[in-house]
Amino acid sequence: MKTLEIKAQREVVNGSPQARIHYFDRFVLEHPKIALARKQVCDKLSTIKGKGLIVVAGPTGIGKSTLAKIIVRQVSNDFYDAHPDDQKSTPI
Repeated sequence: MKTLEIKAQREVVNGSPQARIHYFDRFVLEHPKIALARKQVCDKLSTIKGKGLIVVAGPTGIGKSTLAKIIVRQVSNDFYDAHPDDQKSTPI
């Protein structure tokens, strides 16, 4: 392991709970089925003109909220990448 990686790991382990949460919040593991659903929803979002509605339904614990959070993060990142001077707006 590189020295820098070891130092970073020690800083995380020895850091405050907020620092650890912030560090690990950047990492996302995505199940292949969630990845497929994300791709399908994002593809659909890119084709909607005007107003539209996408319904995500399924049994408890299937990942609907996780999918929504991932999509919100991706849509927001895409918006801010496309509009770097407009960091105050919220894409909807």
